[in-house]
Amino acid sequence: MIYSAKRDVWILVLLLLVSTFLLGGGMLLVGAFFWKRVPFLWVPGVILTGVGSLVLWVALGSGYEIDERDIHLRLGPMRWRLPLDSIEDVYSTCRFHHDFGWGLALSFDRLRIKCRDRWLPFWISPEDKAAFIAELRRANPYMKVTQD
Repeated sequence: MIYSAKRDVWILVLLLLVSTFLLGGGMLLVGAFFWKRVPFLWVPGVILTGVGSLVLWVALGSGYEIDERDIHLRLGPMRWRLPLDSIEDVYSTCRFHHDFGWGLALSFDRLRIKCRDRWLPFWISPEDKAAFIAELRRANPYMKVTQD
């Protein structure tokens, strides 16, 4: 089943603003290269446009999928696959927690998934946390689930 990522409004607004400024600045530099014929001005323009597109992709293209054997985590262009039988611990929280890990959550209402074959845990934020945890429990009844 596919679960969309929960996004806090302030994080989404911040990412969209940063993306807008990067895309706008990059396009202005590329446009100035063509209009004013300034040599190599297109290089920073293309870089800014690329980074702005990447930030926009991260803000809007996040989600999680659980299939028969794996969880597929997606944050923009980045992808991870976690085997369900390797999950040891799932910790649910609604507040900031100062734990190291792969911060793939765009909300403070999130889950920490710890796998035995991974050094760092994954922080994710599915929109329907209860259904996500229930499906994880059906797939792996031996994992520990802790709620804050």
